[in-house]
Amino acid sequence: MANLLTALLLLLVAAVIASGLYEDDPGGGGGGGRSSGGAKGAPAPPTGCSRSIKPKRPMGEEVWRGKDAREEEEEEEASPTYTLPLGSHLDTAFFLLNHLYPGSKMTLHFTRDAAAPMLPRAQADSIPFTSAKIREILSRLSVPAGSLAAEDIRSTLAECEAPPLSGVAAQRCATSFESMVDLAASCLGTRDIHLPAMSRLSLIKEGSSVPTQAYVVESIRLLLVAGGDIVACHRMPYPYAVFVCHMTKAAVYAVTLAGADRTKAEALTACHKDAWPQDKNIAVVPGALPVCHFLSQDSMLWDGE
Repeated sequence: MANLLTALLLLLVAAVIASGLYEDDPGGGGGGGRSSGGAKGAPAPPTGCSRSIKPKRPMGEEVWRGKDAREEEEEEEASPTYTLPLGSHLDTAFFLLNHLYPGSKMTLHFTRDAAAPMLPRAQADSIPFTSAKIREILSRLSVPAGSLAAEDIRSTLAECEAPPLSGVAAQRCATSFESMVDLAASCLGTRDIHLPAMSRLSLIKEGSSVPTQAYVVESIRLLLVAGGDIVACHRMPYPYAVFVCHMTKAAVYAVTLAGADRTKAEALTACHKDAWPQDKNIAVVPGALPVCHFLSQDSMLWDGE
């Protein structure tokens, strides 16, 4: 089911980008679809997004190297413990890149919530999305005012409306797939965007929680080399699909993990050259070593050509 959903989303990406979604191109050219000029005629970037277009990053080229298994065995380091609730990108634990290699061990806790429905843009835009109209939102979505679902709605609205922190790129929220495509194109400064990575935790059943246990990294595949801009969009707790998106620079890996109870998980890992945000549990000078974290369930990463 997860693989089918991923395939459908990728087909939707191609359909949206190839459609007349950007037919209001002020640069002319007679119609929608992809622009041969990259950033020419791209939508104006929202606050906090960069228009600069970086060179396309080569796929499969390793740029950061961690310790090999022999070095780790010689040091006999204890297996680090990370709790990864994967329902919000804000709850993700951080670790150093040199702890990520085939054979390395981590103690993890994975959960995979049932996916919220993704609404068409017209339907999503018809529903208020502001804390000022929380009562109307709860009524429209038939959510009791004192419920946990109502608290999730308030929390997500607060994050989407919060001003950016000092030194952190501004973030914006998308309430439909089409608005997410618009946002990614605007931030990257080009219509020629694609979705190279999506975190689905494809080997864990939806609506399930795997007990905290030791995992061994079975394989690592590099999807994106660090250097250029990407737009990362993370699913937030809400009755329908809402994503918070922000600009970042990171190397992205697809990691396959095997649990002690034979449970397997496939997750995306993003590694940043600077220690962002600074983690008190990581004894490293910011910027000295790449710092990594697993991406939350259903996170999407957008790349510009």
